[in-house]
Amino acid sequence: MRMPGGQSLTVARLMADDDVTRPRSRAPERGPSGRTYRQLYEEAKRRDVPGRSSMSKAELERALRR
Repeated sequence: MRMPGGQSLTVARLMADDDVTRPRSRAPERGPSGRTYRQLYEEAKRRDVPGRSSMSKAELERALRR
C-alpha cells in the first residue's frame, strides 16, 4: 500500500514511530556557579589547571575558585 507522497506504509509508520520514540535532549545541567561542565572545563583549560581532565564538575568548580 502506498501513502500520499509515494511512501510505503512501513516507511510512514517508521517515520511516525521515530517522532514518538526519539529521546528528547536535556538542557545542560548547571551547578551552583551556573556553568556547565564543558564551560568549567574550558575555563580550567584556559587557566592551565593541572589534572583537569580527570576532575568532576564539582572538582573543577573548586579548582577554579582558588
